[in-house]
Amino acid sequence: MQAVEARFNALDADDARLERGLADAGGRNEQLTIDRAELERTLMMKSGERGKSIADLRQRLTALEGEKVREVSSTYALSSFRELVPLRMARTES
Repeated sequence: MQAVEARFNALDADDARLERGLADAGGRNEQLTIDRAELERTLMMKSGERGKSIADLRQRLTALEGEKVREVSSTYALSSFRELVPLRMARTES
């Protein structure tokens, strides 16, 4: 009977140890869940900032490209005008 009682006490101690371990694991799991949610919020915020930065850069690039096109167009128009002026003057002189 003593052997059975000793075995029961050992199993009872193991059960208590396992329950404490389970409670500790539950607490760690809860903290990990909180940490994960915070990390996901941070990543989403950073992603939004990066997306905004990329959109701003694209908008600036488009504006700069538009300015370059206008500059090239006006330069081309000016050079074409300069070529046409001597031709018109030559026609009016003859």
